[in-house]
Amino acid sequence: VLASCSSDWTATDEKFAQMYARILITRERYPDTAKGNKEVMRIIKQRGMKEPEFRQMFASYTQNPEKLRAIMDTVHARIRLKRIHIQ
Repeated sequence: VLASCSSDWTATDEKFAQMYARILITRERYPDTAKGNKEVMRIIKQRGMKEPEFRQMFASYTQNPEKLRAIMDTVHARIRLKRIHIQ
């Protein structure tokens, strides 16, 4: 499983990366906004969070562009790998 090359990759970063990857895949899978929103909320809840907590976590990452970039690179790489395995 890919992770940031940075030695400061935390369990919280991993949790967020996994959750965000699932959210992006869900958004692609369910173009209907109502259905997609419901599935996204389910993903967030499964991870033991509520939507405001997720939004706050995302906002905190925007304050650290390097960390956010590392997370997004990891998320996109994982999604590409999943697509390769699915095809």
